Amino acid sequence: MEDNLIKKRRLELGMKQAQVAELIGIDVRSYRRYENGDISPTLENLIKLATAFSISPTELQQSDNTLLLIKQYIASLSTEELQEIQKYVDNQLNNRSNA
Repeated sequence: MEDNLIKKRRLELGMKQAQVAELIGIDVRSYRRYENGDISPTLENLIKLATAFSISPTELQQSDNTLLLIKQYIASLSTEELQEIQKYVDNQLNNRSNA
């Protein structure tokens, strides 16, 4: 994780650590470890953080590690789950082009 990027974005939004931790469903201690760079968020929590901060996950963590996590996550999905993701992405793209 880029140095204090999570903390920087949280402070820009005027949020407390406890607020962000609650939004993404983890305890404050774990969240602090994200900010300190002691641990990296799981892909799921990275997506939740990006959503809470109104930015893309790649903006939040721009590294090869993110791409590896995404690749591993995709590889673990069933055919049905991949189809649901494809439907979701298609719907989002259609909604944007119709707006």
